[in-house]
Amino acid sequence: KSKYMLTVIMRGNKYIGLIKGAPEVVEGFCTEVPLDVDATTQQYRGRRVIGFAFKVTDTLEDAASLTGYNYNGYMAIEDPIRPDVPEAIRAAKKAGIKVKIITGDNPATATEIARQAGLSEHPVPMLGSDIQDKVNPLRVVDVFARTKPEDKQTLVKRFQQMGEVVAMTGDGTNDAPALNHAEVGIAMNNGTDVAKEAADIILLDNSFPSIILGVKWGRSLYKNIQHFILFQLTINVVAILIACVGPFIGVNLPFTVVQMLWVNLIMDTFAALALATEPANDAVMEEAPRDPKAFIITKDMWWEILGKGLVFFLFLTWLLIGEKVSLSYFFTIFVLLQWWNLFNARVFGQKRSIFDGLLKNPAFIGISLVILVGQFLIVQFGGDMFRTEPIPLNHWGLLIAGTSIVAIFRELKYQISKIF
Repeated sequence: KSKYMLTVIMRGNKYIGLIKGAPEVVEGFCTEVPLDVDATTQQYRGRRVIGFAFKVTDTLEDAASLTGYNYNGYMAIEDPIRPDVPEAIRAAKKAGIKVKIITGDNPATATEIARQAGLSEHPVPMLGSDIQDKVNPLRVVDVFARTKPEDKQTLVKRFQQMGEVVAMTGDGTNDAPALNHAEVGIAMNNGTDVAKEAADIILLDNSFPSIILGVKWGRSLYKNIQHFILFQLTINVVAILIACVGPFIGVNLPFTVVQMLWVNLIMDTFAALALATEPANDAVMEEAPRDPKAFIITKDMWWEILGKGLVFFLFLTWLLIGEKVSLSYFFTIFVLLQWWNLFNARVFGQKRSIFDGLLKNPAFIGISLVILVGQFLIVQFGGDMFRTEPIPLNHWGLLIAGTSIVAIFRELKYQISKIF
């Protein structure tokens, strides 16, 4: 807190006081400071500077007093920015994450480090002593320098009061209060046990880019869950509407119980596995952070579920009216519509093609083929158990091509959006 350390040693019958610490603090204890030992230049280069001073006295009390010291000079320590940090900072800013530096270093040193890291071309600094002033606009500040442990905790609370979700990183005992109060406390693996105990996550490689990678995977996982919910509810909306309307148009049982078991248990389970295998995608890092209080089913998802579900329902109902196709064809068309919709669900809410990254996910392709082959076997060989009759092979090609309009329409919509 005091930014200096005082040690008194005895040499013969003399006492020697030795001080090290922040140059501006140490200089304040000295009688005079030579003009040629100004540490400011080193601090503006982003180097951490430690000043030294001493005095020789006859008594312990005099040696321990903080006056009359002789300035020795300083030592400049440089801790270069890791090459991958600037890129991680750019990715964080693109993802809507506001990165702040909170340090006990000199403002000049911290500001230059922030500039080198790519936080801003002209970082805005603030002293820890000014944080308690609630009038100060903390949002525009990039660097908080000369901060104490209580300042860090205060910053976490202040940003939370502004409605921000705060993730705090740290490795020292003095970071523990802030790590404990943040929504996500991230301690370094080489940090103190106190910091690790207070944190929620321990960063094994002590690397800031790993945090951004974690955000990317976290967002992707959340997207995968949303995509499965979207796929699942679309199927259920259509199936329930068809089952309810069927008796009114002369079809008492559009789907048998066994067919619904195939759709809801087997097919949906495979679909969940297919969507869960989708790896982290850079597209999620171009989106703003979601509201932590928001429901997992967004407004866009509701429009997609109800809108597409209604279109599927109307088309399938039209097929049932007048028995335009047999129930085996009807069941197959229903499954194939949902099968193509699986490809749409995979990229829902993201500005990318349904083919983007598809070949990089062999598990998705494999599971999709299992669903398609499973439907083929059920229809061709299910017989009375599934209430199906074999469909000619050339008709299978027509059915797959015809239902592909579901994916084609989405792809055309995406390509047109790229143009306009």
